Order: sequence, then structure tokens, then C-alpha cells
Amino acid sequence: MGIFRTSDEKKLSAIQTRMQLTMAEMAEKNLKEVALSYSFNRAADTGRRNRDWNPPQGSADLSWVPESRTVLARARDIARNTWAGKAISNAYADNVVGRGIRLIPCVADSTGKKLSDINSSILEAWQLWCRKEHCDVEKTKTFAQMQELAIREWVAAGEIFPVWSYQSGTNSVGLRLQCLEADQLYLLFVTYEGNEVRGGIEVDQDGAPIAYHFYQRNPNDLTYVNPAVFTPVRLPFQRVMHFYTPERCRQSRGVSVIVPVMQDIRDAESYRNAVLTAQRMQACVGLTIQKNAVSNSMFAPPGFAGVGPLAPNEQATTQSGVRTADFMPGMIFEGLPGEEIKAFTPGPIAQTYGPYMESICRSIAAGCGISYSQFVRHAEGTFSAARQDMLMDRRTWQKLQDRLIENFIAPVYRLWLRFAVMEGHIAGLDWEEFAQNPELYERAKFLPDSHGWIDPTKDIVAAEKAITLGITTRREVIEGKGGDYEQVTAELSEEAKIAARYNIVHTEDVANAALLGKSMTNVDAVIAQIEGIQTAPVAPPAKKQASLPLAMAAADEPSIPPAYRPATTPVVSCATCTHLKEQKCQRYHVVVRQDYRCDDWMAGPTSSDNSGVKGQPPGPPTGQEPLGGGDSFDNPIHNPAATNSY
Repeated sequence: MGIFRTSDEKKLSAIQTRMQLTMAEMAEKNLKEVALSYSFNRAADTGRRNRDWNPPQGSADLSWVPESRTVLARARDIARNTWAGKAISNAYADNVVGRGIRLIPCVADSTGKKLSDINSSILEAWQLWCRKEHCDVEKTKTFAQMQELAIREWVAAGEIFPVWSYQSGTNSVGLRLQCLEADQLYLLFVTYEGNEVRGGIEVDQDGAPIAYHFYQRNPNDLTYVNPAVFTPVRLPFQRVMHFYTPERCRQSRGVSVIVPVMQDIRDAESYRNAVLTAQRMQACVGLTIQKNAVSNSMFAPPGFAGVGPLAPNEQATTQSGVRTADFMPGMIFEGLPGEEIKAFTPGPIAQTYGPYMESICRSIAAGCGISYSQFVRHAEGTFSAARQDMLMDRRTWQKLQDRLIENFIAPVYRLWLRFAVMEGHIAGLDWEEFAQNPELYERAKFLPDSHGWIDPTKDIVAAEKAITLGITTRREVIEGKGGDYEQVTAELSEEAKIAARYNIVHTEDVANAALLGKSMTNVDAVIAQIEGIQTAPVAPPAKKQASLPLAMAAADEPSIPPAYRPATTPVVSCATCTHLKEQKCQRYHVVVRQDYRCDDWMAGPTSSDNSGVKGQPPGPPTGQEPLGGGDSFDNPIHNPAATNSY
């Protein structure tokens, strides 16, 4: 019996084991079926609703660069030919740049006192350089207009490429800027000397830019004389200020802000045109003539073909044979037998037109990061609602202003200041002193154009209370309106002096005098009081004559010719010099170190072909647009290390 019991137990155990395995297999099978039918995340569901939702996967550059030409052309068409594209561009340009982002130099000594003379000299030289004849290679745009162009290109194309060059022998600083469009990027390279080239931008293994490959002119330009201008050039990254907004990791190119709403803008335009066409078709019908069975032209009087009088020599039918007639007040209708005229009343505009256009405009505005009222230029709602829209818009404007300053305006200013000091344009500051601590002299503030208040009375009262409670300062309030605190204070002081000379007492002056415990009746006392509270300007150091070339010690290294010396800044070095080609100085015909420089350093614009004009400075010949090519830069077309993508 024990043996039998043991045998039965073994059989039972085997059956249980098989059942367990079968159940496990069935569970695994059911789990797979469930996984195929359902998703833990609804967005990953592949059922009937999402069966056609299969977007391609790719990196930031893969999802943009291959289609960039097509999307860029469509984006420019929208910005050029639609009210929506122009409204978005105007909104960003007017609010981010406005009249231009202004420079306020803030150079101070070691104790923190402002060096007023140096700051004034910097500002005066900067304002002179910002004119179009000094800052722009094309001599058509002021620096403020370049800022606006950068924002408009950011809206339409997603990026812009200002390139700097140097041109000596002018009455202003020799720095020059040349704005290049995204259309000029050369897209046919995928590698160059072992480096990846992503959409015309050469990058290292970490994704940092090394150089930019450009057509010297827009490949779709109207006319050109020299075909060589369409030969691509390679510009080192130190020469290019790429302004764009990266939204993904390792994103090399910028994407237009209107890309997500381009289809909506096109649909809105199509719907608008369809409604307009329908209304125009209805407007083409003037009257209808109803005929019965008796109506026939045989009953008409001889020569009668219309209704009502006709002008002399006017036909009663159109060229296609359609009857025409003149109608005027008080006329007598005379028709054919059996004819009756009925007025044609066009149908109303589709009732869904207004709600649809408002809905799509709200979607477009939200997709572009601006408010509906800013987009359509129509304010609605209460003061609180308008202020809320304004605050949200200002966050967008301020964020883009910071990016524009950090990636374009501030780098241009630091570069300009180096050239200005080297050329001796800054009174009281020479290169030797500047080179010891350039960051000290580069201190500056950049003030965007002010935004007006919705209700000035309420905002001023709020600012006054905030100052009284100590939660803000006058400087913050003034700079928030686009002003400079020190400039406003100086103007108020000068204003009070002039008023005191003419025995004019302002209400606020009386209040301030009461706080100081002084009388306002004595003019001389008032002026002395005002002058007494002013900070005496700190005397700047004695001016030393600065000139180009710089008087610096030559290098001791035997491998470097005596004409070369270590560069004090990477901006002015052999790496950025026009004469450098394939690691060799074409002027002295020697191999040089890129961190050195010589007295003949020069960096021209993207062109160096001056049509053989003797003595022509670097840049475009007088009266001509910038030419490209020449021997200023490496030509990747003839470089065996460059490979094409096609």
C-alpha cells in the first residue's frame, strides 16, 4: 500500500507540475496579448484611434536639416504674404527691440566709483559707430536695425548669422558686421577634415561649433557678375555669432517660431479666401428674370433685346451673349411678354466664419507665444485681463531680449571695445592698461526699449508705494521703463539748477528742501545744495597714446619670426587673420601658431575680391554689394578632406 501511495503521489505531483507550467505559459501568452491590445500610457496606444499616429523618430538635426530648405521657403512665404506672418514678426520686433537696445557703460575704479569721463568717451564712440556707414558692411543698416533684423529673421527662419570683420583707416572703430541668412548655409557637406558638418555647421565630437560653411551670396539671388561668389567659404566660429534658440540637445540649427502654426495660418487663409469667393460669386448676380411658357423672343418688338434704356452705342448683351440692362431710379420696366423681374438677395456670410477665425487666431497666437490681443491688435476685457496678457507677453519679450543681448549685442560690444581701445578712440584708456583687466572695462548694462503702462496713474501709485515700503528702488523702476537711473538723476539735478537761477520753485523741490531742512529762497544756496550732494567725478588716469600696431614685446621662441608675438586676445590672432590659410601665413610664407599675431593682422568680410582696385580696403568695393570668395578663406570645394552628402 505504501508503494502504491508513493506512486500515486508521484503521478499527482507530475500532473500538478504540468498544470503549473501550462498555467504559466497561458499567463505569459495572455500578458503578450494584453500588451499588444493595451498600453500602460494612453499616448502609446496603437488601437483604432491611434493607428495612423506613427511619427518618425530622430534627433534634433535629423528632424530639421533634411527638410529645412522646404520649410524655410514656406515660412518666408507666410512672413511675406500673409497678415498673420507679418503680425507675428511685427509683434516680436516692436516689443523685443523697439527703437533699439541701448548701451550704458559702467566702468568703475577699484572702489566702485564710476569713471564718468571714460564712460562718456565709450558711449560717444559707440553711438558714432552704430551709424550705418560705420557698423554695416553693406552700409544700409544701423546697429539698431541689425537688432530688429535679427529678431525678424529669428521669427521667419529661426536663426541669423552676423559675421564680423575689420576695416582700418576710418574715422570710427574699424569693426564691421555682415548679416548672413540661413539660406546661405552650404548643406552639401557631411564631413570636413574628419569633423561632422550638420546643416552647414562644422562641429566637434561634443557638438560644439568649429566653423561655418556659407555660400558667399544667396544661391537664389537675383543677379550676379562673378560666378565665384557661389563658391562656399569656411568661416571659423570666432567670426560668427549664431543667434538661435536651441530647444533640444545637440541642436545645431534654429527652427522658426511659426513652424508649428504654419498649417493653421494656411488653413485660415484658405477658409477666408473661400468665403470671399462665395460672396463675390453672389455679388455677380444682379437680378433674375422669371419667364413662363408664353415668354418668347418672337413677341418682342423689333430690335428690343434688353430691359430699360441703354446708353448710346452700348450693346444689350455681353460678349458671351448674356443680356444686360441699365437700371436707374424711377425707370419703367419694359420686359418681354411673360417676363417678371425679381431682386436677387445674396445670402449672408457663413455664420461660422467669425467664430472659426477667432478660434484659429487664438490658436496661432498661443502657438507663437504671444497673446491674442497682441496678435490681432485688439484689446478686450477688463483692466486686470489686459494687464495679465501684458505681463505674460513681457515674460516672452524679456526672455528673448536676454538671449539677444547675450548672444549678439554683448559679444559685439566686447569686440568693439577692444578695437576702440587699440585704435585710441577711448579718451583716458590705452591698450596696456585695458589688457591687464579687460573685464573691468567691459562692464556695461544694456537697456531695452521701454514698454508703456496700461494705466499710468495706477502704476505710478503702485511704484511709489513699493519704494516707500522698501520692496523696490528708484533705479529698478526707472530701468524698468527703459531709462538710466544716473542719467535721470543728473538731468533732475541740472533741471533744478536752471529753475533756481530763474527763481522758479517746483513743488517737488519744496518737498525735498523740507526734508533736508533748508530754505529754497536763496538761489545760490539752492545751487550749492544741489552741487554739494553730487558725487565728485573721479579723475581718470592720464591718457596714453594708443596706436596700431601695438607696442608689445616680440616672442622669444625661435620658431616664431620676430614679426610675430603672443596674442593678448583670441579675437585678434592668427586664427582669425585673413592671411592664414592651411595653417600657413600667406604674407610671410611660414607656418605660424594660431595664438600669435603680427602687425599685419587683418580680417575682412566674407569677400576679399575687390575687383583689382589698388589700395582698396578690405570689404566691398565702393558702390557694390559684398563680393565673396577669393583667397581669404579655405575653399572646401577643393579640399580632399571634405565629403559631400550627395
